Amino acid sequence: MNINSIRGVFEVDPDTGVVLQWDPHRDAVIEPGEFDRASINCFNILDWKKTHDHLLPEDMDILDIGYWYTEATGEQWYEPPKSIGEEYALKKIRAGEYLSLDTSPAL
Repeated sequence: MNINSIRGVFEVDPDTGVVLQWDPHRDAVIEPGEFDRASINCFNILDWKKTHDHLLPEDMDILDIGYWYTEATGEQWYEPPKSIGEEYALKKIRAGEYLSLDTSPAL
C-alpha cells in the first residue's frame, strides 16, 4: 500500500506497517533541522484497521495514520494521526499507548 505525503510516497507493508521504500518527489527539499520523512520507520496499520472495520485503502494520506519515527539523536517517537484530533491522541499517549517503536503493535 502507499502512504502519500507532500514530499513523497511511502510504500508500506499492509500487514505490519513497516516502511518498505521511501520515494521522495523530485522537487522535495528538506531544510536543515526540518523533520525528514525518511526517518519514519513504521505506520500504525493495526490501529487503523481496528478503528476502520479492518478496511485498508490502497492509498492514504500521511495525516490520516499514526507513525513511529527516529530523530537524528536516535530517539524514537510516535506521531499520532492528525485526523483523530490532538486531544484524543494525547489521551491515548498518556494512557501508555504508542510511546515507542518498541511498543508498536506492528512489530
